[in-house]
Amino acid sequence: MRSIILIIFFIPLASSALDELPDENSWLNDFVKQGLRSAYSKWTYTDPADYNREEIKVSYYDFESNSYHFEFSLKHTADWSVVTKNGTVDPPKMVKHYASSKVSQWTNFEGKGSYTENYERAIPNWLYFVGMDSLLVMLSQGKVDPAINKLLWSDEQKLIKKLYAAKKSTQAYIWNQFLFDHKDDIIGINTEYLIKNGESRKFDSRMTYEMYIENKQGDRLKFIPYSSSADYAIIDGVQVSINNRKAIYFNESLNKKLHRFSPEVFRNPQKVINSFLLALQEASGKVLERLSVEE
Repeated sequence: MRSIILIIFFIPLASSALDELPDENSWLNDFVKQGLRSAYSKWTYTDPADYNREEIKVSYYDFESNSYHFEFSLKHTADWSVVTKNGTVDPPKMVKHYASSKVSQWTNFEGKGSYTENYERAIPNWLYFVGMDSLLVMLSQGKVDPAINKLLWSDEQKLIKKLYAAKKSTQAYIWNQFLFDHKDDIIGINTEYLIKNGESRKFDSRMTYEMYIENKQGDRLKFIPYSSSADYAIIDGVQVSINNRKAIYFNESLNKKLHRFSPEVFRNPQKVINSFLLALQEASGKVLERLSVEE
C-alpha cells in the first residue's frame, strides 16, 4: 500500500481574525509552545428504547509520560416486568464488549432491573500521540506536501484526469475535489470544494462527544470531525478551535492519530479513501489497480 499525502488547509474564523494572525494560525503555535499536558475524549450514547442503555467511553492521554488510559461503562435499567415480559421469559442475554470486562448480570431490586459492564485498560507507552506537538506546529504554519502521487496511484490520476476533461456533470463529485494545471494534470486537493460540501459532524441525538488537548497553561484545544455528507470525499477534515478562533485542516497524520484516540467519532482514514476509490471506479467504469490488489 502506498503512503498517503498530508493535505493541509486552514481558515480563520472571520476577517477580523485574519488581521490578528499574520503568521498563518499563530494562535495554534502559541498554544503548543506552552507545552502539551493531556488529551481527553468522552463519548456517550443513550437509548431509552434499549432498556435505557447508557454507554460511555473515556480516553485519557498524558503527554509527559506517554501513558494512555481507557474506560468503558455500560448500564441498562428497566422495569423488571419489561425485562422479563411480565415474568414469562428470562432476562435477555447480553454480549460482553470486552473479554476482560467486569459484568453484573441482570438483577431485580424493588421491581427495577439492572445490568452493568465495566472495563479499563492502561497502556504505559502509547506511541500514537508522540509527535503531536510537532504536527500541530506544522499545521499552524500551513505547510503543504504537494506530492499528489503519494495520495493517488498513477492509474487513478489518469482516470480522474479523463473525467475532468470530459466534465460530465454526473461525475463532477469526483473531479471537483482536485485542482488541475493547464494540461489537466492534478496538482492538489480542492479544499475549498471539500469545505463547501462538508460540515462539522452532526451527531445522532442519542450521542454526545467532546475531545480536547490541554496545554500546561490550562488552555483547551477542541477537535471536531469535518467531513462530506457523502461517502466519496477523498479525505476528512478536522476543525480545531480555542475560544473564538478556529481552523479546518485536512491532514492524514492528524486523522490517524484522532481515529486511534476516538474511533467512534473520527473515521478511519483508510476507509475514507477506499470509499472514494470505489466511487471513482464506479464513475469511470474501470477496475482500479489498487482495489484489485487489495482484494
